[in-house]
Amino acid sequence: MVSIAFVINFLDRQVLSVLAPTIRHELSLSQTQYGVIVFTFPLGMALFQIPNGMLMDRAGPRKGFSIIVSAWSVANGAHAAARSVLAFCSLRFALGAAECGNYTGGLKLVAQSFPTRERGLAGGVGRGWDHRPGRESFHG
Repeated sequence: MVSIAFVINFLDRQVLSVLAPTIRHELSLSQTQYGVIVFTFPLGMALFQIPNGMLMDRAGPRKGFSIIVSAWSVANGAHAAARSVLAFCSLRFALGAAECGNYTGGLKLVAQSFPTRERGLAGGVGRGWDHRPGRESFHG
């Protein structure tokens, strides 16, 4: 289940770059405005790594995953209604803030679910998709 969440998480991140030309055209966004929108996603991730780690510690990875997947689903779906730079920035920030919990929660879940001698393999299987050849093709 964690591996599926990682894959969905990865694909979520690529959608904006694929749709960028259409979005930029329809909303008349400059390169600078689009750059600011793109920047807010990793900013949300950076600022919410520790709070999401604390969430996973307090709520546990299963409940924590439910919370972050719900939050990133709402943020992701709300992108369809965004019509301004501020709206896109807010939603990209929220998406990054929620999605980064995928990593802290995934690590905690592996640590709790597998014996010490099997954690390396479990973590590798869960994260192996992230480093496959050709993934850069999504970044256009």
